[in-house]
Amino acid sequence: MTRARETLTLFEINGGGHPLLPLLDAAASLTQESAGSAPRANGDWLLREAPILEPPPAAVIARRYTQLTLADLDLGYAGRQPPGAPIHRRLAALQAGDELGWRREATTASSSRASEYSIRAAEQSMPRQPPGCHDADGAKCHRTSRTGTGDPARDSTALGQFLLTTREGYAVARLSKRAAARWLPYADTIEAIRVIALIGRDRSQTEPQYATSLRCESWEVPFVEIRWCCWQQPADGNGSRPCNSNESPAGLG
Repeated sequence: MTRARETLTLFEINGGGHPLLPLLDAAASLTQESAGSAPRANGDWLLREAPILEPPPAAVIARRYTQLTLADLDLGYAGRQPPGAPIHRRLAALQAGDELGWRREATTASSSRASEYSIRAAEQSMPRQPPGCHDADGAKCHRTSRTGTGDPARDSTALGQFLLTTREGYAVARLSKRAAARWLPYADTIEAIRVIALIGRDRSQTEPQYATSLRCESWEVPFVEIRWCCWQQPADGNGSRPCNSNESPAGLG
């Protein structure tokens, strides 16, 4: 407040109880009394305005942003491939702000052919979107549909792996088993995944029990943010609404 040169604007959410505005109101009243001026609502130097704002679209209210942590990523994923593997060139080409794709990959060998097809089939297999859920660009966000046992160790095996891919569909990173168990049941709600930074890793940062599987000395890991649409379908099936923290991946509301 002491750095305001000419005017200072403070905002208060209705019912939020701003800690400073009541003090300013009291100070304005004291200024009026000491100057003997006629009563005014907030003095000569304090003006209150209540702007009329249109409520944001339902899709904006439902939108969430979650930054993954290092614990959410398989930090050795690229490190388990040799230095000349294409994944290292693709990681080197990434920049902050780039968007990544994602796909589920089955953990069983019998499903390997199906996982190759999943790149093309992912968009076609999305569940129906909630009615009236559009963003400014006309894109639709998807209804939350949760499956799984609730046990991350069991769900990560049953649901498969969560891969982060380039726009062409080539894998450049993978979520940890626990993170995959959280996010795969909500994969249909994801709107975009954006690269925030690239983190350098090397063999010395890897625990000894995992270092034996490494095939290169250093590699990169993309640190990402997930933009997702948190919608919940009521039990009666009538309409849809933004969900709360108890209805989202690991309480990320």
